[in-house]
Formats: sequence, structure tokens, C-alpha cells
Amino acid sequence: MARVDQQLLGVINGKIGNLVFRRVNGKTFVSNRPQKYNITGTEESKLVKNGFKNLIMFSAYLNSIPLIKNVWGSKTIRGNRAYNKIFSHNKSQIKSVEISELFRIIPDPPDKQILIFKTEVEQNYAYIDFLTDYKAENCIYNYVLVFYSKHHNQFMHQLGEIEKPEIHQRTLLNIELNNGAINFINLSGKVIIYFGLIVQDQSGAILTWSTSNGKVYK
Repeated sequence: MARVDQQLLGVINGKIGNLVFRRVNGKTFVSNRPQKYNITGTEESKLVKNGFKNLIMFSAYLNSIPLIKNVWGSKTIRGNRAYNKIFSHNKSQIKSVEISELFRIIPDPPDKQILIFKTEVEQNYAYIDFLTDYKAENCIYNYVLVFYSKHHNQFMHQLGEIEKPEIHQRTLLNIELNNGAINFINLSGKVIIYFGLIVQDQSGAILTWSTSNGKVYK
């Protein structure tokens, strides 16, 4: 890797040919792009290309849900724009053959005041075992369920509000799935279900949240 004189080239960031330019602490560095990514048809390049498509689809769908987008847009999460944050947070899955339960619909919370222990789906209900220590008054607890069909390569989601739970006490939340979610699951075969709890104040500002890995439902 070499440093580039900014006076000669101006501000460069990105890829030109086989060269990769990166800005680090106000300086531009250039390096050769790994040859394995330049050879079309290699297993490495196929994995990255497929994983890139998965990440784009996953990030775009989550970014289309205002409640989730607002969580990612929180100033406590580094980065610019919610879509970019979603993509960056899940980029460790870039070589995944397909979208999996390891993808995260919302990031790890800034605190550990809400813990989700288990997510299950049985018949027409989702059962969530969780505990909250969050003490804010007049707050609103919202849930989000995101469903991904591996067979159809499609998403759908269900949103709702729950009664404020008792603090310091484990709660079993029973969520009745709507007809759209039930039909989606029944027609999809294997489905990944992602769950998140998001707490807002009365104005809609995001206060805190919690999430867990997805659950594969057959």
C-alpha cells in the first residue's frame, strides 16, 4: 500500500481498475485489489457477488420499514444513512450462500435493559420470552416481526404495539399473526422469522430497543 499525494490527484475514494483508494485520517492510500476478486467465475468471487446481492435486498427491505429505519438512523449508531448502516452492520455475512438467521434486522442495543431469551412460532402465534428493566415513564413498546421466505426469496413484516410490561420480570408475549403473515408462512415452506422490540416516547423518538438472531421455522 502506498500513500497518494492529494495535491496531484485531488480527493479519490473507491476503485479504479485494479487499484483501490481509501481515505484514512485525511490521507489517501492506494493498494492493489486482491486478484481473487478480479477473476470472474472463481468460488470466492461468486460468493462475494451473491452475498452482495443478498445484502442489498436485505438492507433495502429493512430500510423501507419506517420504524426499523428510525432505529438504524439513531445517532448512537455510527455511519451515514440508515441503509448504509444496515448494510455495514451485516457485511460479515457477505459470503453467505443465502440470507440466514444470522442477519440482524436491528443492531445490538446501546444498553442491555431489554433481554430477549427466546422466539417461537406455533400455529398462528409468535411467542416471545423477554425481560425489561427499562424504567422510562409514558413510553411505548412496539414489536416488529420480519419474515423471509427462502423458497420465494421474499420478505414481509408485521408491526404492533404491546402493553407496557412489568419491569424486572420475565414476560411471555403472545402475538397473534395477521392473515398476511399466516398465508406467507403457509405458502413459503422454510421461513426465517426475525423479531425486535423498540421503545419510543410519546413523540415517536427512539429510546431503546432489543433484538436477537432470527429463528428458522419450517
